[in-house]
Amino acid sequence: MGVRKVFVKSVLNRHRRDRWFLDEYSVNPYYGCPFNCVYCYTHGGRYGVRGGLAVKVNAPAVLDRELWRRGRRGEYGFIALSSATEPWGLGVEDRYGVTRRCLRVILRHRFPVHCLTKSTLITRDLDILAELRGRARLPADLQGVVRDGILITFSLSTLRDEVAEVFEPRAPPPRERLNTLARVREEGFTAGISYIPVLPFITDSEVEEMARVAKDLGADYVFFAPLTLEGREVYLRVLESRYPELVARYEELYRGRTPLKQYVARFYREVLKHLERYGLRFGITEVDLGV
Repeated sequence: MGVRKVFVKSVLNRHRRDRWFLDEYSVNPYYGCPFNCVYCYTHGGRYGVRGGLAVKVNAPAVLDRELWRRGRRGEYGFIALSSATEPWGLGVEDRYGVTRRCLRVILRHRFPVHCLTKSTLITRDLDILAELRGRARLPADLQGVVRDGILITFSLSTLRDEVAEVFEPRAPPPRERLNTLARVREEGFTAGISYIPVLPFITDSEVEEMARVAKDLGADYVFFAPLTLEGREVYLRVLESRYPELVARYEELYRGRTPLKQYVARFYREVLKHLERYGLRFGITEVDLGV
């Protein structure tokens, strides 16, 4: 795997707090992603990543300066690791260790962190996360709302390994991610599952099983959302190859980036029915889906 080395001037991105994931910052230790999932929004024209995979070699030093300034002003908030790459990418993070060094910086400045991952490699860093869990400074309005300053969310689009091989062939199989979630919960971390994206006509039939699996594993929360079709050309090319009978249905369902409203409403009604059945919460804090 060819990986470029780059130097950056900034690595900490600030935004309005995400109402689902609670992050107010994001850190991407890499450009591009070694997993390169077919449905990833970065394949879209507005977000397309060019130049292949690159490691931000000075990211920890830059982050140290940026968090020092934010912490000095008391601007504490959850940092999402990450939003546009896999922080624990196999074959790159285990070689360069930039994410682990960023976590040490985050620990030093005591910022809470939300780890978003498909990777089993996150278990390597549970030692740092355990130390940060008791030291992170939460924003005042989240104190008493979340248990502590560590959230760990595993992303899946399917429970079936054979489907994952088509749409996320470089990521660990779903069963390995779920086993890692079980270990993380055993270690006492607040952890959940992000079933995002659920793929219409392919994995939306798994919603009930997804809810049951989350319950069986003791997930603290779950997320569901149907596919947003940013990288239309890339995704439809795979459909034409592997699911040709669905191409016309997708063209009908996706007049734009998002599915037709009727599908979305029906999808969330189905999700909420099964979450209620299994006693699960949608979101880290309760999210009103408006259905």
